[in-house]
Amino acid sequence: MVTKYKDRKRRRRTIDPKTLRKSSQFRSKHTDIYKPVGKRVATETGWRTEGFSNKYFETYFEEFIAGTASALFMHDKKTKHLRIMTGSGFVVTKKDDDTNTRRVSAGEEVILPHGVSYRIVTAAQDYLNMFVTQDGKYESRLQVVEECDAPATEISKNLLKEVTNEDLVAAKVTPRRGTSKAVEQQAKLERSRKVEGTRTAKVAPEPGLGAVKGSVNLRPSMGAFSKDGAG
Repeated sequence: MVTKYKDRKRRRRTIDPKTLRKSSQFRSKHTDIYKPVGKRVATETGWRTEGFSNKYFETYFEEFIAGTASALFMHDKKTKHLRIMTGSGFVVTKKDDDTNTRRVSAGEEVILPHGVSYRIVTAAQDYLNMFVTQDGKYESRLQVVEECDAPATEISKNLLKEVTNEDLVAAKVTPRRGTSKAVEQQAKLERSRKVEGTRTAKVAPEPGLGAVKGSVNLRPSMGAFSKDGAG
């Protein structure tokens, strides 16, 4: 009996926890830490750097240091969007009696709609960097549903040091590679085209050469031109 492909029972692939753990450790070790340019402002859970802001939306970059938790916030009219850049943590959402805890890591996105309470938490050994986009004037009517019971964490002064463009350039200086073969070939070609400081040009063949088989007469008018056009 022949079994059709659509009738086959598909076995859902399961993720090996050991493989997932190794992947997370490798990514945490080798992923570059994002360093937004600008002044860093201390928060109760780390620091943030303000980005763009107008009446429609606003952005900022925020880092939650290890072992911290925010208060339980809620906005009744506006939406917030989180894009996780590096690290990992937990986003706890609550609406009515329904509570959901989601683990997030680099590359994931979280949308916090209006009317939903949320809290962001980091583990004792991990940090969380994220790029935040939210509706304009979001924090003007942001409600604190429940304060965090965790003790306040002292923010290191090194974390609050302002990052400039010069700092980023200095951090990314790498030895310059030698001239590529393609560049050398192009330079050689340019030198071959130069004769005593001028470029060589193709000269049109004599009038009679146009009749030779396989050639093209570049001067079909035999050189007899008038002011109004070819003669």
